[in-house]
Amino acid sequence: MEKFPVAPDFLSDDDKEDNYLSFLEWKANDDLEFRDFEGEPIRPFQISRGRYAIEENGDILIAEPGRSDEIWQAVKEIERHQDRLAFFKSEKGRELVAFIEGCCRPLELNDLVLRRVDRASSNKQEDLRDLSDFKFLCSTPAAMEIESEFGLPLSSLSLREQFYFLRFVKTKSFEEIESIKRFSRKFGISGLRTFLSLDYGQDIGDQIINLGEKNELEARNIFEAYGGLINSAGVMWNKISNSRMVREADLSKEIKNDLPGEIYEAILRRSKDLLVAAHTISSQESKDFSLKDVAIVIRSLEVFFSILSREEDYRFIEESSQSENHFNFEIWDERYNPDMKYKLRIFIRPGVERNAQARVNFELDFNTTSPHEEFRRAFEQKTNYKTKKKTVEESVLRIAIDREEINGEEKVSLDFGRSARSSAEFDRTGDKLGNLLALVDGAGHHTFESFPKEYASKENFKTITEIFRKYMKGRD
Repeated sequence: MEKFPVAPDFLSDDDKEDNYLSFLEWKANDDLEFRDFEGEPIRPFQISRGRYAIEENGDILIAEPGRSDEIWQAVKEIERHQDRLAFFKSEKGRELVAFIEGCCRPLELNDLVLRRVDRASSNKQEDLRDLSDFKFLCSTPAAMEIESEFGLPLSSLSLREQFYFLRFVKTKSFEEIESIKRFSRKFGISGLRTFLSLDYGQDIGDQIINLGEKNELEARNIFEAYGGLINSAGVMWNKISNSRMVREADLSKEIKNDLPGEIYEAILRRSKDLLVAAHTISSQESKDFSLKDVAIVIRSLEVFFSILSREEDYRFIEESSQSENHFNFEIWDERYNPDMKYKLRIFIRPGVERNAQARVNFELDFNTTSPHEEFRRAFEQKTNYKTKKKTVEESVLRIAIDREEINGEEKVSLDFGRSARSSAEFDRTGDKLGNLLALVDGAGHHTFESFPKEYASKENFKTITEIFRKYMKGRD
């Protein structure tokens, strides 16, 4: 076995003089501290929260789902032996190595990157470089150096979070690395988790660092809220992915495999715009928004997806409905404030109706007898219907999955909040969420890029709405 994975050799000679990856390559080859591992056939280690991996022959293999506990038990057996080299040469040691190897598979790029429908055709050379660099950076010598310099264990981040963070730092100069170290020590895990947004542009990383340097208190609240949002959206993704209603849906195998992840990706895509909005607000004076607004909106999304995940922290009382496509719930927050009350309304329209598109519409209403006051104020909105001569005032967080026909083309979009809008029919103020998104992207609250065209066929979209109808009925 090699002492550790060989550092990649993709960098030009000029690059190798002053970037962080070349420094780690030199450090690993020069450091004597890791000779204790020399000659061992494998080195098991925890690569992320609750998941084991092994270094073997210069490669990294990760535990198959559900096998990490078995590897952990095997690791405890290895650690019982002071002379590990002798143990590995014994029959029992060889059997244990074979067992651990059988629990693992090679680490792949798909384990590290977000699946994106709109991603440009893959560049194999870049993919190989990213995968090779990541394996080196999370191997023993490089990882220990990074953890020492940045002040936290890499395993406290998910694989994807590690990947985007390490890809961001690896080409930085020593001067740039110092600002990232300060950021890491100041904001810790919650700060580094925001680097998941870097899949949509490396410049977002610089904006995140800049935000943290200029506005420490407000940035901390935003980063912590963003981490909570990632968690709650991930729980919902896993619940839908593993549900019987998806497995048994009348959809192609590819759609059933990809749909939950693409909903999750659409949520992350729009959520990263809130980080960009925060940087925009911190960089220029704004009369309409504050950084506190951004943190409140992100926290409201965390609560929203926690509720949709039917987490045990919330108590649901379903109200009667005259339609199988309408759901109404009263919800109490038993996690932080048992007296705090929300109303959740879901409306499902499986097909197009006159002047109405097919959609799955979720509304979290903050106008209750015991509201979350910050959320209620953030989502206050007014719509003036000109022809009806009617004004509606409400405080509602809306998220919808819509099937739309635009210029004869069928599309599916994620509709996130509501931005201000004026038309011949109505004027509306919008809510903080929609208007913050419009600050970054003129398209406002609609996201079309995350879903393949085949989702928008009438048959497929109708089946997708049926999945959500069963989900809200609590049928696994």
